[in-house]
Amino acid sequence: MHNHLLKALSNYITPDLVARAADTLDESETSVFKAMSAAIPTLLIGLLNKTNDIPVIEKIVNLANNEALNTDNILSDLPSLLTDKGDPVTLKNGTSVLQLLFEDKQPKLFETLEKTLSIKKSSIFRLILMSAPMVLAHIKDINLNTEQLIKSLTSEKDEILKAAPLGLQALLDQQPVIQPEVKTRIKKVKPKHTERVKHRWIIPLLIFVAAILMLVIMS
Repeated sequence: MHNHLLKALSNYITPDLVARAADTLDESETSVFKAMSAAIPTLLIGLLNKTNDIPVIEKIVNLANNEALNTDNILSDLPSLLTDKGDPVTLKNGTSVLQLLFEDKQPKLFETLEKTLSIKKSSIFRLILMSAPMVLAHIKDINLNTEQLIKSLTSEKDEILKAAPLGLQALLDQQPVIQPEVKTRIKKVKPKHTERVKHRWIIPLLIFVAAILMLVIMS
């Protein structure tokens, strides 16, 4: 049976959840609904981009299957995860998911979503941090293993990409940028290497000349 992740996870965005989240974050319900609707494909595209990195997907599945992860508690009280008063184990798992999926791109991710969705960066962070354990709980609820999760993600690739916020895929596709000071060090090192190569012929020439002189003297 095919598990449609995008649709199933979107069903958790209920009017009650939106209203409670808006009240907690001091945002409008319209802004929260848009942000939550973006948070789910954001996490899914993060997972999709890791489908060739089996160890990462395995870690996600292991987090989902953690005995301490109580899916009923998470799914029945998602707004509690919007503050630091939420369950610490669940919040820690959510943080682990974000680190596994987005690594050092998290700051830029939240900046991109802030501009796209016109909502405070802190609110975006909280909504995604709430949604990450929700994804884990759903994976656990429908009992997906690593292979099944990858299969579900790849089968929904087009839908996930279509639902993803503008600019997200481009951000995740960016390669690490070499810092200017690193580039400078590289440039400084290269001439030294070139200089050594350039003058490597001098020593053999001197040896050759010395040998000729010896032959002349001995003769």
